[in-house]
Amino acid sequence: MLAAADLYKKMFDADIEITKIHAGLECAVFSGKIKDIDAISIGPNMEGVHTTSERLSISSTQREWK
Repeated sequence: MLAAADLYKKMFDADIEITKIHAGLECAVFSGKIKDIDAISIGPNMEGVHTTSERLSISSTQREWK
């Protein structure tokens, strides 16, 4: 995880937010099947996912694209 946090800091001059959420299904599957794997999931800021109020941050999407 430190390599990802260091790279994020280098690219965006900001600290990465490290949190656990109910998402990143692929990471959970890989972590359950591959011994000693380190897995992270990254993505843009989203709100109200899978609802009629779903929103996606364009600026965070641009950041992830970079």
